[in-house]
Amino acid sequence: TIFSVGGSSGANAINKMAADIMAWHCKEGKINHIHGYGKHGRDSFPKMLAERGVDLTQYPRIQAREYIDDMALWTAAADLVICRAGAATISEAAVSGTPCIMVPSPNVTDNHQEKNARVLEKHGAAIVLRESECSGETIYETAKAVLSDPERRRSMTSAAHKMAVVDAAERIYDVAMELAKAR
Repeated sequence: TIFSVGGSSGANAINKMAADIMAWHCKEGKINHIHGYGKHGRDSFPKMLAERGVDLTQYPRIQAREYIDDMALWTAAADLVICRAGAATISEAAVSGTPCIMVPSPNVTDNHQEKNARVLEKHGAAIVLRESECSGETIYETAKAVLSDPERRRSMTSAAHKMAVVDAAERIYDVAMELAKAR
C-alpha cells in the first residue's frame, strides 16, 4: 500500500507524480494506493487522472481524496509514503516508521524541507528526491524498488523508529514547568 500526499493544500508536482503512478498501478492491479490531493487539487487532480485514462470507479484499490482526516493512521497503515518534508510529516514518518520517499518543497524558507528530509535520509529512514530532478517515472521506479525489497523496508522502519520523539508533549511540559519554577 502506497500513501501519497502533498499537504492539506496539495502540491501540484506531487499530484502529477501521483497521477502517473496511479495510471501505472491501474495497469498492474497489484498496489493499493491512497492519494490526498489537497484543496488546490480539487479541480486539477481529477483532470490529471482523466488525461491518463484513470477512472477510479474501475479500480477500487486506488483512491483519491481531497483531504486526509487522520494522517497518522494512513501513514502507519502504508508500506510506503510519498510526501513532502515539513516538520509534522517528518514527525509522523518517524513515529510510524513507515519508509518514505520525500520530495521536499522547493518553495519554502531557507530550503528547510530538504534539510529536514536529509536528516532522515542520512540515518537511512527515507529516500529524498528533489522536485526538480524527479518525475512520475522516477517516483514509480523508486517506489517499486523499495516495495520489492522487504529487508530495505525493515531497515528504513528501524532507522525511523530510532529517530522518533514520542514524548514531545511531556518534554515541553517539563521545560515549561522548569521555567515557571525559575521565575
